[in-house]
Amino acid sequence: MEPLIAGKGNTLSRHRRETDQASTPEPAPAPTATDPPAEGPRSRVSLAVGIAIWLIWMVGLVSLASLSSNPPALNRRQIANADLVVIAKVADVVEGRVEIESIKYGKISDKQLTITDLDRVPQISNGATYIMPLKRSDHQYRVVSIASDSQRPVVYRATGETESQLADVLQDISRRLAP
Repeated sequence: MEPLIAGKGNTLSRHRRETDQASTPEPAPAPTATDPPAEGPRSRVSLAVGIAIWLIWMVGLVSLASLSSNPPALNRRQIANADLVVIAKVADVVEGRVEIESIKYGKISDKQLTITDLDRVPQISNGATYIMPLKRSDHQYRVVSIASDSQRPVVYRATGETESQLADVLQDISRRLAP
């Protein structure tokens, strides 16, 4: 039995002191580097927020890439070297037949033409309308080549944007040729 010390204010019984010491929890050991990180609601919320931000960012990037793609650009040299520039609807790719919708540069009285190398144009389809820079040789028309005759000929899908570009190119060419 422990003696009570007078003057120290120690009025607890020995049994009470032992019970208090036994119920006092020991401090938890400090986490080590090998312990897994604490999983709790806060870390799950942070992960969910991070994933949501990443998904929104990716959707934004994909939509920007698809909505602001580069439009086709007309080759100025190809158009400047043409004897005839028409907007024509393809009637038959294999035979090279087209129906002229409008003449943008040059003169021709026919409303239908046969273009000798139309079947060499990549991704051209019957029924579609194209801007076609043409060169006349021996009473036949062919698509003006861009760089060399070994390359496939190029025509441009007729849209409001490409027709506007064509008007700008033709105006620029006529300014340069004017005295």
